[in-house]
Amino acid sequence: MIINRLMHASIDVAVIAPTALKKAATTSGRADKQMMLDAVPADDREQLSKIGKTKGRYDLADAYHLAPLQF
Repeated sequence: MIINRLMHASIDVAVIAPTALKKAATTSGRADKQMMLDAVPADDREQLSKIGKTKGRYDLADAYHLAPLQF
């Protein structure tokens, strides 16, 4: 539904496999959540570390890596 709405609004959508994101961020397609967080630059990682695990810390780390990618 989200993809459909974005496309309807003329927003380009790319579906990126989790393994592709992990490989781009850490050079390993099998990176775990902590490895993805560790791959964030120190200043930004410090900010993300203030966010609780249950509040989306690891999701934000994934989003951090996803933002600049252009597949």
